[in-house]
Amino acid sequence: MSRLSHPPRQSRIVYSGDTAIIVPRGSAKTASNIAVVGKDPTVIIDTGRERDPGLQIFSHALKKMQINPDDIKTILITHAHIDHVEGLKQLVKVMPAAITWVCEGDLPSLFHPFWAMNSWKSLFREQNLPRFSFPVFKTLLYILDGTYQSKAIQELKVGIIRDEKSLVNMVGNNIQPIFTPGHSPGHICYLHENGDLFLGDMVPRTPWLDPGKGVLRHHMQSIQCLIDLPSNKVQRAVRSHVNIKEGARVFYPWEEERERFRIHLELINDSLERIPKMLKNRELSIHQLIPYVIVRDKPYLDIMSKVFIDPGASWLAAYLEELQSQGSIHRAIKNGRVVWSA
Repeated sequence: MSRLSHPPRQSRIVYSGDTAIIVPRGSAKTASNIAVVGKDPTVIIDTGRERDPGLQIFSHALKKMQINPDDIKTILITHAHIDHVEGLKQLVKVMPAAITWVCEGDLPSLFHPFWAMNSWKSLFREQNLPRFSFPVFKTLLYILDGTYQSKAIQELKVGIIRDEKSLVNMVGNNIQPIFTPGHSPGHICYLHENGDLFLGDMVPRTPWLDPGKGVLRHHMQSIQCLIDLPSNKVQRAVRSHVNIKEGARVFYPWEEERERFRIHLELINDSLERIPKMLKNRELSIHQLIPYVIVRDKPYLDIMSKVFIDPGASWLAAYLEELQSQGSIHRAIKNGRVVWSA
């Protein structure tokens, strides 16, 4: 039975067996949980924002679990988005022996999570944003990256996960990385020997797909990889962001979550069939297509949609890139705007 405690700073810790999930006090959409998993060894999965959940509540959880931070040798990163890695700046101060492990595909973002990758430039163009918008946005991100840098980040001890056996020699067989690219190039889920599968942002459905060639195909393969996991090895799915609609829920029985992944995969395939039909004898932009393809009550984050990129647009760009590679649809420039037709 899980129990809740209310330590300082009004964040929450959800204890369940030998796992503690430290929930941020702010928005679950902009800060990830911190997971403290197991004893002898203890593994940390993701680190939240710099001050949310933060070092104070993290130290509280370790004390409650009777874990000496000096003994912790492993920090695992599901993916190097700012809301999952910024907390490293604080947490590594109390874990001097810890090595931070990340997939090779996300290594640049671990040190520079604010940098705008070149693949984003094409997404700006596909949304028909002004040509100056990407250079301006990229400059702003470089400024933010400068504020992010610190001695702790520069001196970070890093291990690179190049394959699903990379951790065995360092961590042992108690946790297995599962490559699940899509939300980011190097996204990884982690399966612990206790039966908990830590999903990161690989959830049905993840709000964002990384811009790039073949990303939808990679994401679909990642979903299938999780669906195919042996039932006797997985008991629960653990998300990196609590579900506010369900009382800040974190843990899900795997059979329930796996069924959601199956439905999610079916919906992707359904969208791939419907989009060419929508574009028959029509020319539509990404934003014109979003309401017909992405089912949602409102934008994932209003500010993200207004000043950055609507996450729904990342999905549409992935759908359109996949369908174009199949020859099902065609891209054209009309009156300076990118439009699609079939």
